[in-house]
Amino acid sequence: MSEARLVEAQQIANVGSWALDMEELGQSRTHWSAELCNIYGIEQSAVPQDFDAYLRLVHEEDRDLVVRSWTSAVESKTPYELEHRIVRSDGGVRFIYTKSRAFQDVSLGAVRMVGASTDITERKLAEEKLQQAQKMEVSTAA
Repeated sequence: MSEARLVEAQQIANVGSWALDMEELGQSRTHWSAELCNIYGIEQSAVPQDFDAYLRLVHEEDRDLVVRSWTSAVESKTPYELEHRIVRSDGGVRFIYTKSRAFQDVSLGAVRMVGASTDITERKLAEEKLQQAQKMEVSTAA
């Protein structure tokens, strides 16, 4: 019953969760929730299993930012918080906000990252529209 409630809550909030275990031998295990797959527009079977595969889902102009932020969080075991664009399998561009934390999981012998990502596209588009309207007001007032 609690799993069904979690799935429903993630769908309502448009938030997906994920976990990544990066083992010392360079292997990793990845889990994405169904809602995260929905946000990215991919099937569960297409969840990226390594960072390079994940980067292919990140908008080309945002990849360097994601790499720098991710690398810093993993090396320092500090929280990761970032807004960036993704490109869905249908070609649509979405904005996401991700918040996560990294820690050493001694039982797994791995660095574990857990987090959640929210689709913030509607908010970002509204912000852009507001900025454009403000620019128009300034230019017509001048």
